[in-house]
Amino acid sequence: MALKGTSQDQRNVQHLFELRIILLGGRNSGKSLVGNAILNQEEFVIHERTTCLKRKAEVQGRSVTVVDTPGWWCDFSAQDTPELVRREIRHSVCLSLPGPHVFLLVVKTDSVFLEKRRRAVEKHLELFREKVWSHVLVLFTKSKNSENKSFEDHVQASGKPLQWLLKKCRGRFHVLDTQKTCNATQVLELMGKIDKMVAENERLHFEMDVKALQEIEDRKREVELKAHQRLMKIQRQRSTLRVHSSHHHNIRLVLLGAKGSGKSLAGNSILAAGSDLRFTAKKRTTRCLKKTFTMLEREVTVVDTPGWWMNYFTQDSSAFDKQEIVNSVYLCPPGPHAFLLVVRLDRSFTEIYRRAIEEHVELVGEDVWNHSIVLFTFGDWLGDTTIEHYIESEGKALQWLVERCGDRYHVLNNKSLGNKFQTTELLEKIKEMTAGNSVRHFQTDESLFKEIERKRKVHEDMAKLRRENVLRRRESLRAFKNQVRLPSAIRVFLLGGKHSGKTSSACCILGNDGQEADSQKPIRGTVIFNETKVEVIDTTGWTTEYPDNAEFSRKLLHDWVSGSASGICILLLVVNASSSFTRNNLKAAQDHLHVLGGKAWSSTIVLFTNGDWLGDVSVEQYIESEGDALQTLVEKCGNIYQVFNNKIKDNGAQVAELMQKIEEMVIEQVLNSAENQGNIKRPLEHNELRFRGRIQIGEAQTLLRSSSNIHHGEHQMFGISTSSDPRITITDSSPSQNENESLARRSVRLCRTSLPRNFHRGLVVVLNSSEWFHPNESWIGVNRTDGPETGSLAVRHVSPTEQPMNAQRIFRNESQEERFCGPALPYYQSNTPCTAQTAKERAFMDFVQSESLQNLIDQWGDSNIEELEAFIDSYFEMVWQEKCSSMTTIDCESSGINENDRGHLASIDRKLSKLDILEGVQRDLRELMQSIRHCSRMFEELMDRSKETRDPSRPSEATASAESEERGCSDEK
Repeated sequence: MALKGTSQDQRNVQHLFELRIILLGGRNSGKSLVGNAILNQEEFVIHERTTCLKRKAEVQGRSVTVVDTPGWWCDFSAQDTPELVRREIRHSVCLSLPGPHVFLLVVKTDSVFLEKRRRAVEKHLELFREKVWSHVLVLFTKSKNSENKSFEDHVQASGKPLQWLLKKCRGRFHVLDTQKTCNATQVLELMGKIDKMVAENERLHFEMDVKALQEIEDRKREVELKAHQRLMKIQRQRSTLRVHSSHHHNIRLVLLGAKGSGKSLAGNSILAAGSDLRFTAKKRTTRCLKKTFTMLEREVTVVDTPGWWMNYFTQDSSAFDKQEIVNSVYLCPPGPHAFLLVVRLDRSFTEIYRRAIEEHVELVGEDVWNHSIVLFTFGDWLGDTTIEHYIESEGKALQWLVERCGDRYHVLNNKSLGNKFQTTELLEKIKEMTAGNSVRHFQTDESLFKEIERKRKVHEDMAKLRRENVLRRRESLRAFKNQVRLPSAIRVFLLGGKHSGKTSSACCILGNDGQEADSQKPIRGTVIFNETKVEVIDTTGWTTEYPDNAEFSRKLLHDWVSGSASGICILLLVVNASSSFTRNNLKAAQDHLHVLGGKAWSSTIVLFTNGDWLGDVSVEQYIESEGDALQTLVEKCGNIYQVFNNKIKDNGAQVAELMQKIEEMVIEQVLNSAENQGNIKRPLEHNELRFRGRIQIGEAQTLLRSSSNIHHGEHQMFGISTSSDPRITITDSSPSQNENESLARRSVRLCRTSLPRNFHRGLVVVLNSSEWFHPNESWIGVNRTDGPETGSLAVRHVSPTEQPMNAQRIFRNESQEERFCGPALPYYQSNTPCTAQTAKERAFMDFVQSESLQNLIDQWGDSNIEELEAFIDSYFEMVWQEKCSSMTTIDCESSGINENDRGHLASIDRKLSKLDILEGVQRDLRELMQSIRHCSRMFEELMDRSKETRDPSRPSEATASAESEERGCSDEK
């Protein structure tokens, strides 16, 4: 697109006798400087302002009116701008009636015009409707921060967003150097371009609907009236409480608020009034911090707390952050006098923001509102506008919060650090609040505090153990680095939900600073690491509520299959560390990885983004505090994870560490392949293996606690809560002959009465299997779904040698809320004699003995057994058809069984499996009926005894027995 410069015939354009101009733009864009340059005098003072300012002067022989509007944050959309500013921007038209001839959109050139800035401009100009663009001229301002870059360089660096803006304005723009004062040439050239644009618009000015203008004026007057009424009400309230207030020897304060609200800055403003103590304001507060100082002969304690995202409810915030908020009240015993709810003035207070504050504040307790004050920060932004005017302008959401706190609020100017007056005024309001409360300070629960500390200690111990195990595993893998030849190419996929930080992480890996993290457009690139070509592929993010698995599968499966054929594929499962991780998030991840098969988990690394959110909290502490869902995800990925600080684009250290972990995972995959072929042997992965899960068989239940350990070499299980049912006996298995292949084992012998009809008596071995088991062993149900180190449990049923057929059962390892032992699917072991006579039966036996069946089971997940059976049948039929097509001749009649017979046999087999389940249900019902009859007899006996007690003529058995004993004692005497 050609950019319009200064036309040669601009001098011939006849200018208007009166010109009306409105200045629009972001904060610090230089609007006020532009207004002063046009009027050639200092009319607009450079300071914060939330109201429009109108100035008029004679310029080049004509009357020029300039209206300066409040600026918006360049990165904020119009919905994030306070209602007060949005209304004032629209009110600017009322100050330039009958309407402005031109809107000068001021854009600074000292930074790149990103997509989010383009959206901010678009949304704020929508306040005037679409027809405003025909009256807009873009005015680029150059400042000392613009360095020596030309305007053409700025356009090229900004790319499509700036091109869109210039196209929207039909190429009308001008460049003004605000550092050059009294530059009449630049202003003269600008006025010429304005006259040309007015001429193109046939000298018509911009018009707004008269009714809309009247509504703006009426709303402005209404707000002013309500603000005055609120001020009078607050003054009466304070004068009443001031009479009953008393001096406090100490005051304890807790700061609560969203991230970026200015909590730490507010705390520093309070501390600066009487000390040199400060909170760290440059990075996020991750743990509660306490500072104490003396002011006006009073000891003041201030507690800073972790903030939450402004649009996050408690269900979205991490468990660690919520626990820290609750813990804040115990840092200032016996309890805080006031909670300061910090709200920043310069952004819109929406209903979502209000609900987020309500839910997070009430984590402390319902009584918190009686001890709360709204503390408004960034008070300098208000300018000459009163806080009451702001409250009434912002609407019902903010008014609800203020009224919920008993109409108690205070404004802090964060730029005026050490202003003792504003701090003293705040402490006076706290005194007045405590005077109005029946209880001086917030009451705490010591028993709750002890429980919090107990949980904290458990999480710290578990985090330490997890970290040690991860380091031990990495050391063992690095020992094989020189023995393994790494592939020359690796393909890395980034998977995760929307807004998880996938694209930003891909940019970090590729070293691409130009791609915006919020664009949500998948990118692809290649980087060389240690002579290995790493192809990075970003994928479309999914939503937890409405996952589009079909679309995801179609786009991903092709790249995954082609990458697996040419090399090794690695998955980076991206998780946002600044939010909670629920079971819905876990299910969404499982559903999306399901398309890649069961082995995809062994190629997956959990990549935690927003690492700056964690601060000095280790990622292991975050994992432990977050709960079972996140722990299950991490353990399914073999406890391989990495943390990324997405704000640091050029941090080569975190990318190098990620590449090392990818390299270690590749080494492990190569080792697995070599071990399967017998080319290499490895030691056991861990010296200590841990159980987690539940076995449920009939009425007996064995709980495998997370603290249960199996020590290699001792072959014993500790801390396992077992059933007292006599049908279950515990025995130890003998150690393996080969030390490199040995695994700690426990066996559970089950009597025949406790099992289904076709489940013969035998030995069931419960194995906490590591990543190093041999696939040629007949272990099944090995899913990396639970357990901090190994993440898996396997159950093996070994029938006695006299049995003609060995039946093996599948046990699923689930969380403590689910059943461990699910419906069984019988199939043969690899050592079962094959007596089949047909080619199809032999093919089925080969299919059973291969890894294909176990892969299908691993991929199937938690679906019901009938669907799994049907899926295995159909899958085998597909395999059989392919085998038939590759064979030259097959005698299908040699088996003596036609297709109809096979269908009948398969149906009978499935029905027998169901009969086993029904038989177990019927047995349970019979036992339940017997229990009911027994309880009924006991109840009848109790009723009979009660009647005997009420009949005085007949002594009860207990009374007769007591009298007999008493007589016996008398006889002895």
